[in-house]
Amino acid sequence: MDSQFNFRALPANYHRKFSELLQAGSAHFCAVVFVLAKDYMNKTSKRIAAFVTFALLTLLPTCVWSESGYIQDTAGLVSISTGKDEPRQAVTNDTVTSDTLIKTGDDSYAVLKFEDGQIVNLEPNTTFKVRSYSYKPQLIDKSAIVFSMFKGGMRLVSGLIGKHNPKTFRLATPNVTVGILGTDFLISVKNGQTYVQVLSGSVKLTNAVGTLTFSAPQTALVTSATKVPSIIADASIPAGTFTGAIAINLEEALAAQASAAEDRKRAAALLSAESATAAEAAAVQTAGGAATGGAMTTTTTITSETGISATTIAIGIGVAAGVAAMVNTTSTTHH
Repeated sequence: MDSQFNFRALPANYHRKFSELLQAGSAHFCAVVFVLAKDYMNKTSKRIAAFVTFALLTLLPTCVWSESGYIQDTAGLVSISTGKDEPRQAVTNDTVTSDTLIKTGDDSYAVLKFEDGQIVNLEPNTTFKVRSYSYKPQLIDKSAIVFSMFKGGMRLVSGLIGKHNPKTFRLATPNVTVGILGTDFLISVKNGQTYVQVLSGSVKLTNAVGTLTFSAPQTALVTSATKVPSIIADASIPAGTFTGAIAINLEEALAAQASAAEDRKRAAALLSAESATAAEAAAVQTAGGAATGGAMTTTTTITSETGISATTIAIGIGVAAGVAAMVNTTSTTHH
């Protein structure tokens, strides 16, 4: 009988995959878990399929309202504290939320990955704070990032927020506030001066004087909060200015970012087809009661680039699967 569902009965490869996805971040996890669930549903009964589908609905708050990142890699003396908590040694997979302060010591570094795919690496002797972070896959216009860097050096690679809603990204430093336009850039704050080197895209530098835009491969220098940012030649950049940030290997973080994007697209395409199939199946099975219950139609919107329309898809599939399961149960119970 399949009236009860035991998660432990899932094949071992599902357990391993869930663990990997959880470590990769909840947005990545939620994008792919529907694909795995669909695969599992194809191998089981409608009753279990309905159970799994409705169980996945409990994941929606995590999928839709993501408010954190995590430490993907770290080495040496790196401290982390949130709010008024005492600083402690940071470790891989530590959660990074709003009001989190991270400091790296000598010969130390940290690589941070956020739910929208934003990557931040911290070179030795850097002090960095996440003032606020809010990522809403289906409401990118309401997502926002506010960072602060007090000293040291970093590399920042934009995620979905930076690519689709760059006006809500802000990085504050002692001399200037940095805005972005789908950007990969290096920044160094040393000896009272701020250096910004654009690797791709553009940055907007704003201080008391005004706002100027710099694009790849330009390097800008801001000597104070009351001086106009200026372009400097590579030969004028002090030795070692960006060395620490460049030396940190971001291959794994960038690969994970690309993988997450592919997973979102794959899941969106699969779920779009699955929702249509489920709706059709539910309509066919309920056709006999159309006179009293009427026909049900669904409309699904997919946004593969900025995230899966999890609410619409999950509810559509869940209702269809639930109806199919109930109809199946009714047909076998009543003669």
